[in-house]
This record gives sequence, C-alpha cells and structure tokens, in this order.
Amino acid sequence: MYFIEADPGEHVTVPLVIKNSTGVQPTFTSERLDMRSGEGTDSRAFQYLPLGDAPRGAGWWIKPISPRSFTIAPFEQQELDVAIDVPADAGAGGHYAAIMFTAPDPRPDSQVRFDVNQPVAIFITVSGSFEHDVRVTATPSDRWRWKGGRATWDVHLRNEGDVHEPISGRMRVDGLFGGASSARLDAGILFPGEERTQRVEFDLRSAPDLLQGDVRVDLDDAAAVDDAAPRVVVLPIWMLVLLAVALVVVVLRLRMRRRARERRHEVEDDGGADGFGPPS
Repeated sequence: MYFIEADPGEHVTVPLVIKNSTGVQPTFTSERLDMRSGEGTDSRAFQYLPLGDAPRGAGWWIKPISPRSFTIAPFEQQELDVAIDVPADAGAGGHYAAIMFTAPDPRPDSQVRFDVNQPVAIFITVSGSFEHDVRVTATPSDRWRWKGGRATWDVHLRNEGDVHEPISGRMRVDGLFGGASSARLDAGILFPGEERTQRVEFDLRSAPDLLQGDVRVDLDDAAAVDDAAPRVVVLPIWMLVLLAVALVVVVLRLRMRRRARERRHEVEDDGGADGFGPPS
C-alpha cells in the first residue's frame, strides 16, 4: 500500500519495487484500476474495479506504466516509477486507485494453472478543506448475565468524513468488584462512508459484578474517539440460589420468633386466669 499527499494539480512520482521470490520467471502486465472498500460491515479487504466504477476512484490519475509488460528473473526485482497527475479540480480528501500486476502461470506443463495477481493499493489525500469524522459505538450482546464465561461486545465504526482513516484501538472492560481486561481492535483503513463491526470477546468471572465497557479508537491525523458501552450486570444462578436459601432461612426464623411470642402470650394469659399472674 502507498499513501500519498498531494495538492490539486500536482504531479507526483512514486517509486515502486516488485520482487520475485520464486524460482520461476514470470512476465507481468499492469492495469490501472479504481478501488473502494470491501463489501460487508466486517470486510477489511479492498475491491478493485474498472476505471470510473468506484466513488472517489483515482485510477485514471495514474499514467500507464512503461513498459506495460516486463519479465522478472528468479529472486530478482523490478523497479518502476509510477507517475500520478492530480487534477487541478480534484476535491479535497481521500481518493483511491490501484495497479494490478498480472502474470500467467510460468509453468507450461502444469496441469493446474495458477495465474499471479498482485494488486498495489494507492491512497491519495488531496489537500484542502476536508473533515475527519469517525464515530464508534460499543454494545454488549447481553445486559444481564446469569453466569460468567465468554461475553461479547460489538464495536461499530463508521467514517462520516471525507478522507480514509488508518485506525487502531482497544476495548476495555472494568468490573466493580473484579479486575479489568482489555483487547486490541483489529487495525485497518476505514474509507469515507464505510461501516465496520468488530466483535470483541472477554472471559468473565462467574461471580456477581457490574461491568463497564469502554472503547477507544486511535486515528493517525485526528483526535482519538471513544464510547462507553451500556453496563452489564452479572448475577450467577448460584447467587440467586444462595439468596433464595437465605430468604427462606429468614422467613423461617421470623415465623419461629412469631410463634414463640404467641406461645409466650398464651402462657401469660393462662397464668393470669388462674390467679398466678402478676399483681395488679
């Protein structure tokens, strides 16, 4: 991946190196493509599309590579200069392109053919007035839990700005009575308008607790964003059984005390009737 910052109307040259780590000698051809984020909220792959088929596509800004076809000897490398002409009217923010290097299987006698496709993603940030606006929410799968074990939180990310955001971060869960745990979020690049959901898992103690989850997402060129998840109550079944037993014991003791008082009153009443009660 290549990250480029440029002004509208600027000409940029990017040095590119392609290495052949095999013992065969492939012949590559190159193709300019547009690029956008992968489909699905959990996708961290890119989609490579024909020129003009992607929003913010910048494949046509790249000049065709010369020579278009070249061969790399085994364990050697090929150095190329990729020229990018940013249009003078390019909008500020993120624009995306790719170069696909393709080589047919160099083994002519192979019964199973494996063509080589090597994409090179190019992220271009055009200077000007653009907005960083990443939003994050963390949601537990359960607000009440009757036992410990594996619990999950869904971390949902959305890029409302107009530039790609390299992201990383952590999810942290603190217990009122227990300790704290944290997990690293998957790093990646969030395109403008892209949504992504990551499921984070923690192992909880099978003991009463009140859990607070917090997520923090770090950005390269903007302030970090965070969110506090709704609290989670852990009240294990054994605790409910213990409370039920304690409640039964309390009720039985109250009944025994009430019966003892009733018997005492009966004795006192019987004693007064026989003339052996306390003097008046």
